[in-house]
Amino acid sequence: MDYIDASLKIINIFANMVVIATGLAAIYYVLELLFVKHRKRVAMERYLYSQSQNSLHIQGGGACTVLHLMAKLKLTEAEVFDCAFASHNIICPDLTSLDLGQSNQVMFQYVNRSAHPYPASSASRQPFAEARR
Repeated sequence: MDYIDASLKIINIFANMVVIATGLAAIYYVLELLFVKHRKRVAMERYLYSQSQNSLHIQGGGACTVLHLMAKLKLTEAEVFDCAFASHNIICPDLTSLDLGQSNQVMFQYVNRSAHPYPASSASRQPFAEARR
């Protein structure tokens, strides 16, 4: 009887250790995912900032297409869009074609909003207010 009780205690201790290890692994992977997303967003912001500084004299100020960013930053299309829409410093300028009357390409551009990332007006808090400008 004592042998069975000791075995059950050992199994119970082992099960508790596995539960704790599973929780720690989940926390680690969530933090790693958030760090990787942050690192990609910062890399995209830095690249677009350097492009805007290199082309101050050109109209458009260093706007880059999605394919250009995919090639230079080694990101997928979904990652480029995720990084751009998560950033307060990257905008998607309106590039409406005069021939078609609608946008025919997506470009991203760096703008410095570090002083006030969230404007106080309620109109700018709408989800797509920046894209319509």
